[in-house]
Amino acid sequence: MAEFMGVQIYKNGLDLAILIFARIIASVSVLNLLIATTRIQDALAALRWFRVPAIFVDLTGMMIRYVHLLSREGVRMYRAQQTRSGFSNRLSYVTKMHNLGMLGGALLLRAFSRGERVYLAMLSRGYRADSRIVSGFRPISLKETLLGSFIILSSFLLVILDRMMGGI
Repeated sequence: MAEFMGVQIYKNGLDLAILIFARIIASVSVLNLLIATTRIQDALAALRWFRVPAIFVDLTGMMIRYVHLLSREGVRMYRAQQTRSGFSNRLSYVTKMHNLGMLGGALLLRAFSRGERVYLAMLSRGYRADSRIVSGFRPISLKETLLGSFIILSSFLLVILDRMMGGI
């Protein structure tokens, strides 16, 4: 047991914190690898193959499509506010936070209005709740089946090994 700034730290708690941190880093690393190597359409088709409800797959596809658009628009609005001295060093921290809040509110309003326009455009083109934004499936090859089985088996073995070594 040790004490840090009035907080008692136990060895078991520290071990648990390190284990959770390592698992989070590993999960984020695998997610980054998936994002870097898989096309968005393939990931959405895989979600459909795993029988994820169609509304979730459609929403995910639309969110991914518009995240970049909203990000660019947010950067453009930030730069516009910055050129008008909205974040000048002469301003107080509270004023800068107020300006940032105004920027976020304006971005949300633009996102809502853009969402309404996109929805109306989709309705005018015949979109319905049962429409399929993501196209059909392709059969899974033997190589993909073996790779998936290897990954699942390795994951189970790592979990079993983690349990045997005293983890959670």
